[in-house]
Amino acid sequence: MKSIAIDGPSGSGKSTVAKALAEKLGMLHLDTGAMYRMLAWKADAAGIPNDDTEVLEKLAGRLQFSIEGHELRESGAPLPAAIRAQQFAKAASVISAIPGVRKEMQEKQKDLAIRYSLIMDGRDIGTCVIPETPYKFYLDANVEERARRRYEQGEKTRYTFEEVLVAMKERDTQDMNRAIAPLTIAEGAIVIDNTNLSVQETVDLMMEFVEAKDAL
Repeated sequence: MKSIAIDGPSGSGKSTVAKALAEKLGMLHLDTGAMYRMLAWKADAAGIPNDDTEVLEKLAGRLQFSIEGHELRESGAPLPAAIRAQQFAKAASVISAIPGVRKEMQEKQKDLAIRYSLIMDGRDIGTCVIPETPYKFYLDANVEERARRRYEQGEKTRYTFEEVLVAMKERDTQDMNRAIAPLTIAEGAIVIDNTNLSVQETVDLMMEFVEAKDAL
């Protein structure tokens, strides 16, 4: 099977659904957002500001991603849990808009798609990374529900719900309005609003499409 693209805004359940779908189909899952968070984490650890485009581009170029078992790794090591913090989500949104950074990361993602049969989730997978795939989805949910999910996933230990909601709206604005690879619905993508759907219900809908496409 060719790789599957899942795009959508933050908190729409892309990674959770992608993991479940990958398990059901016996495929590997690639969370491309984690790649940008990893870059943001490394930049922060090195004291590199988010507007130092030249240094960030070079840092992005030095990252070496691979998949071992079902785990994304960088330079052979598992990604740290710390990259899931809200600060790195915000930083990832900023640095992912840098043209040189975006180009480096897209090339790494395309290379992984060549090496593995993947379910890839992100914000420009169906539009830029693997636009040729016949399996494209766009997951969405209303912003309050998406913020609630992110809050319940662990952010409530550090932020109020209102702070998570504000950050979510800011992330949406950044992602949808950046000049390079903005978040948008890929041509031919199946749009699923899962505001009131469980993970299993969302996966079931996607499986119906994949099976129907395979039957053609």
